[in-house]
Amino acid sequence: MSENTPITSEEETTVLRIMDLAMSFTLPGCLRTAAQLHLADLLAEGPRSVDWLSEQTKTHSALLHKVLRMLVANGIFSAVDDHNYAINAEAEFLKSDHPYSQRHTILMLTDETLWKPVGQVTDAIQGNPPFESYYGESFYEYWEKNTRSDYNFPSGMSALSEVENHFVMATYEFPENSRVIDIAGGLGGLLLRILRANSSLHGILFDHEHILPQNRLPELNDDRRWQTVAGDLFGNIPEADIYILKHILHNWRDECALDILKNCRKSMRNDSKLLIIESIIYPADKPDSRYAMDIICLTAFPEAGERTIPEFETLLAKAGLKINKLIPTGCYISILEVVAA
Repeated sequence: MSENTPITSEEETTVLRIMDLAMSFTLPGCLRTAAQLHLADLLAEGPRSVDWLSEQTKTHSALLHKVLRMLVANGIFSAVDDHNYAINAEAEFLKSDHPYSQRHTILMLTDETLWKPVGQVTDAIQGNPPFESYYGESFYEYWEKNTRSDYNFPSGMSALSEVENHFVMATYEFPENSRVIDIAGGLGGLLLRILRANSSLHGILFDHEHILPQNRLPELNDDRRWQTVAGDLFGNIPEADIYILKHILHNWRDECALDILKNCRKSMRNDSKLLIIESIIYPADKPDSRYAMDIICLTAFPEAGERTIPEFETLLAKAGLKINKLIPTGCYISILEVVAA
């Protein structure tokens, strides 16, 4: 094409969209700054000037103004005028004390351990795991030894899960008097919700020994109805009526995912059910975050990522399991209810 060839009006729109997408990584960077500096907490009691905010956060006023301007342009925070900013509906979820606060989610998703590998998708699909190239060990090995000053990976996943768990609980009804085990359940946020919703249930939080002391289950105020069991995905799993694997299998290549499923099947009775809760890939009515989750997993975990229904059917059949039903939840995660084949 000649350099003098005019661009059409349709091409104008398309090329500008491509440019916008290429620069869209700047928004998460500003979101991270807002979370790190507690900007939503500082604005919780009313509008403040950028000069006041800069004093509180020990930043340069003119530069902080640029970050706030970017956030406002994308619907996060509101500009009262050229120098004063206020919280809005989106920024409410950045507040530390919001029941569905996403502050730790933002800090987790924009942490270098996810941010840097996503910049190397080409390496990942060519068989060179970006995370291990950067850090010299696996994702979970790294996070077992490293924390951040005011959050860690389990707290980030717990914050992310608070919203997801709302959709799960609105969608799935757990049978009365069931024994429910959340495998690699982190801080136990989902299990806590399940037990709160039905007083006839008993719960088991199953995870690594170093994670269990952080669990939230004492918030139930009934220690008779839950227990913690230390272990890992490839060891002995206690028997239960309902098994939960939430955001687990997408972190593992097929061979390891199959071992996890076989391990669950070994523990399950013939009438037990396994709930696989993930960003399952299938045609959806509207765009959501499942494809972004897929790329995050692809770059953080070698040969991992979200799976389609046929891919799950193949894995499950090899483990002596089958899909009983697919349950959309209204957000980017879905529930596969799985039973013995």
